[in-house]
Amino acid sequence: MLRKYLSIVSIFCLICPVLKAEDTGEATTVTTLPAAHSHSGHGPRDFEWEMVLASEQIKDDETHNVSGQYTSLKNSFLYSLTPNDQFRLFNSFVAEDYKNNKYDRNYLEFAEFMYRRKSFLNEDEHWLNADFEIKQGYVVDAETRRYWGFNSETIPQLILKKHLYDGYGVEFKARHHFFHRNNKKVGTIAHEDRLYFSGYKMFGHQFLLNAELKYRHKIYGGKHYSWEKGGMMSKHYEETVVHPGLLYFLGRKAMVEGYFETKLNNSFDSRPVGRVMKDEFLIGAALYLSIL
Repeated sequence: MLRKYLSIVSIFCLICPVLKAEDTGEATTVTTLPAAHSHSGHGPRDFEWEMVLASEQIKDDETHNVSGQYTSLKNSFLYSLTPNDQFRLFNSFVAEDYKNNKYDRNYLEFAEFMYRRKSFLNEDEHWLNADFEIKQGYVVDAETRRYWGFNSETIPQLILKKHLYDGYGVEFKARHHFFHRNNKKVGTIAHEDRLYFSGYKMFGHQFLLNAELKYRHKIYGGKHYSWEKGGMMSKHYEETVVHPGLLYFLGRKAMVEGYFETKLNNSFDSRPVGRVMKDEFLIGAALYLSIL
């Protein structure tokens, strides 16, 4: 029964990213959980269409007060060529709403093609499960391409998962972003490394608690002035983000999630950890739907 419910979660959590201007190409949703061996109780499907509607607070970089709302609608079309070979097409529509209405925007932001090799290692024979993904993402919106400074990105990713006892499970992901830049400015990001550590616990058949720790290492063209941060930044920038969430299953094809997210530290300033967590704290929610 537990694997049946976790399989529903895995469809959304390994398919639909949440994308923000400072967080491109995210391969997780607001939570990340390992996949079960099949979809619900009826075995794998050849074609799946999933949707995620997510919304979270926007905070002002200087005052750290809530200044608006970031909402995204994500569509994911997944085709399983074999039980272990999958292809995905993805797109993300974004609405940014600010309190002063000065910077409100609605736009088609990102599109992505992905190949996934599932379970090239499996728990039955190798103690843990391992997947490999290769993604090619494209920035659709012209204004966003100019702001980010790149047109597309290539992302290889390794995912390791382990189901534990009594509804517990853990996951580790390692990925590298190769950004295909459209300018030579030193302030444009060139590469990024990300590491994800997450764990979950299922409570009964309707509630699931998940917590994720994310490490990011951004590599720019060189030392530069950041208008977003309001100061000089080195070529290398690091930060650590924590993201706990609680999910409630509405049935076999839907669930809702409430979560909060905050940063523990970053390499730009010397604020104490407690101050960073307070300044960067935000709240969000998501609705997950399986259409087909």
